[in-house]
Amino acid sequence: MTIKTLVTAFGIAAVLGLGGGAEAQAQEAGDMKKTTSTGDYTYTAQPGDSYSAMARKAVQTYGINTKTKLSLAQILYTEAGLTVEAGSPYLEVGQKVTIAKKQVMDWVEKAKKLSASERAAWATYVPWVDFNTNAVGQAPKTN
Repeated sequence: MTIKTLVTAFGIAAVLGLGGGAEAQAQEAGDMKKTTSTGDYTYTAQPGDSYSAMARKAVQTYGINTKTKLSLAQILYTEAGLTVEAGSPYLEVGQKVTIAKKQVMDWVEKAKKLSASERAAWATYVPWVDFNTNAVGQAPKTN
């Protein structure tokens, strides 16, 4: 089975389980500080977080930091690729997760090469995905 097949299968299975409306990629602007000195993206799992949501957040943050424009479908493709590549790990609350900037960059480059029909196929899942990842990987703010 090819990675493209795995990513597609993952996308179909994982994305359908997510709720919410599609928000703009720019909502990640406040989370740019969540990168390490190497540029990698590090998060701490909170209740309800998933590796997939953290990958989505890393992709969105990468896009903002590098001024890379991706469609929501391309974000989903990249997120799915990163998650499959990581083995679709289950997260424990409090677990630290680091997603390498190089991995994100590699998957973004693959996403840029998707054909129009492949982008259209991924776009099918966009309405069921919450692209607002502001709280993903972050402890809730206390007063």
